[in-house]
Amino acid sequence: MTEPSLSPRFSQHSPKRNKVMENPSNETSRRYLDDKAREDMRVFIELALGWIIPDFQYEAYIGLIGAYFQAQFEGRIGGLIINTPPRHAKSRLTIAAVGYFLGINPDKKVVVISHSQRLADALSRSNKKFMESDFYRRIFPGTIIDPSKSAASEFETTRGGGRLGISFETSITGFGADWILVDDPMSAHKRSSVATREGVLESFNEMVTTRINDWGTGKFTLIAHRLHSNDLSATLERRGFEVLSLPFEAEEDGPVIFEGKAYLDRKKGEVLQPKRFPPHVVARLKSQIPNSVFAAQYQQRPVESGFLGIERSHFPIVDAVPTKGNVYIAWDTASTEGRGSYTAGLVIKRCGNTHYVIDVIRQQAGYERAVDLMIGAHHRHAPIQHIFEKAGLAQAYHGALIGNGATSILLPVSKSKEERLESQLFPITNRQVQILRSVTLRDEFLEEVTTFPYGSSDDLVDALTLYLGYVDDTGQPPSVEKVIMGFNTRKGLRKEGNTVMYGRRKLFRL
Repeated sequence: MTEPSLSPRFSQHSPKRNKVMENPSNETSRRYLDDKAREDMRVFIELALGWIIPDFQYEAYIGLIGAYFQAQFEGRIGGLIINTPPRHAKSRLTIAAVGYFLGINPDKKVVVISHSQRLADALSRSNKKFMESDFYRRIFPGTIIDPSKSAASEFETTRGGGRLGISFETSITGFGADWILVDDPMSAHKRSSVATREGVLESFNEMVTTRINDWGTGKFTLIAHRLHSNDLSATLERRGFEVLSLPFEAEEDGPVIFEGKAYLDRKKGEVLQPKRFPPHVVARLKSQIPNSVFAAQYQQRPVESGFLGIERSHFPIVDAVPTKGNVYIAWDTASTEGRGSYTAGLVIKRCGNTHYVIDVIRQQAGYERAVDLMIGAHHRHAPIQHIFEKAGLAQAYHGALIGNGATSILLPVSKSKEERLESQLFPITNRQVQILRSVTLRDEFLEEVTTFPYGSSDDLVDALTLYLGYVDDTGQPPSVEKVIMGFNTRKGLRKEGNTVMYGRRKLFRL
């Protein structure tokens, strides 16, 4: 395999590195890079991945992972969790990290645990091949693999250290470790299996934690994408492990700050690997992957199935809406004024029993900016009613709109968010809430509704249930037959007197 080349980002680390890059084959330059790789794991990982991965392209998140690994190796972090999306070089990063650890500590032992022994053996062979390369031996000449102590899942160094690859299906009895690295403890297709999740946790508690040689210096690392709200990542986070969560798409603007330094400065929606995942590829990926899978494995926000089975397919996307109908705007506002607060609004055109979402508004805004936003929406869409929950600053917004000639109403709300959404299942599951294709924040709306209550925000869900509750109270209730048809796939639906019940919850008064 050819020697790795450096990315442009690497060459920005210092003026001297820029000179090095002018002639990277120069022996002086090579020695300089080798020295930097020995002292800085971020540099080593970038060089190593250039050897491990054909056509490797550096991205900023790799340097951030290297910084976390180095902080753990130097004792500034205890237990560490790194959550990354699928196909983002996770296992290759572990190969580089193990190589660096054994390069610095050739007398230490590492155990790498995977969800299957087949994967564990493959990773062990790849680690051995990497550490036998001319590239690795030039940087760490003191770390040599003992040819007499090498097997499919295990190898040792001439200094008594080494690497053992096992799975949660096997045992590590008799093998102590200085660093235990868990790489994907559970197969994705078993994410819903309670028995599998409990088995992984039991193995970790009873088999893995007892294998550390020195509790004062020993290290635990979990690197995996999230699978479930109660997976091993969640358990270890509750135990105080440091967490580096890397969503596929940034969920807010700004960098990740670690140890006083800024890394991975992204805009909201920007992906970790923009060269591999341009917008059209991201769109195709999302169209092929169930929302709950994308939220968990790609965004590191595991959700159960959509709340009460709500899925994207329940919201038809249309190219046009009827000309006749009444427009409403339902608003969800911050309870207090403050920087970073969100104002969210749904502009919905009601045509008979169909509710067309024709605009989605969501902005960080203080009071004055929010009022301007509402007045602007009023002039654009000419709604017959603005709808607010009677709480917080809503009274002030309500008065501002009335003062500008709008019609507005404040609704008292006593139920929980979950109860309010559950009470509006009929129009949603009966595909009566439809979305205009041209709506700019269409995907954000769909993601929020289908991941509720496990998603990162719920203001658009609140606006939707506020609107549906208002028109439900002012319009004609559906017939029993329509209610039953809308829930024909749901168990537990029944009629008690003039009320349709789902479990112990009241859905509709008839």
